[in-house]
Amino acid sequence: MPRPNAKRAIVVEGVVAKRIAKERTDRDWTYEALARKMTAAGCAIQPSAIYKIEKGNPPRRITVAEMVALAEVFDIPIDDLIAPRSIREFVSVLRGHLGLIGLQQKRIADQEGELATAIDVMLDFVDSASNAGIVGDLRDSPRRQDQELVRTIEALRKVVDDERRS
Repeated sequence: MPRPNAKRAIVVEGVVAKRIAKERTDRDWTYEALARKMTAAGCAIQPSAIYKIEKGNPPRRITVAEMVALAEVFDIPIDDLIAPRSIREFVSVLRGHLGLIGLQQKRIADQEGELATAIDVMLDFVDSASNAGIVGDLRDSPRRQDQELVRTIEALRKVVDDERRS
């Protein structure tokens, strides 16, 4: 006994039909104009066939060659003909967000580089201040600013030492 044919995916065909109609009308093309352009693209089709694709119930099936020619004539990717508008808009927004994420990642990487440079400068300062005996001289100073500077240098020294140990 032969297998029964699978039901047609009329929903997808309807989405494609609406997209073809939208692309054609957005360009103010008649069925005849679209048929001429598809024929020039190497896929001969009658205007009545385009009408049946857009308005038939159920819509006329579209061959792979016709889909390729439609995408070429409309200058859009084939998946834009197949995907419903809401999905295309979602993908567009998602791509935009991914682009923003990429920019943020680059900024973070740049800031990490700047931070690493600042830490290197700080380490050099702490080492120089410690080696030159500046901390000891400042520790003996009666000035409050000098005492705060000593505490800052000692705190930095602790951070540096902890960082070098890890």
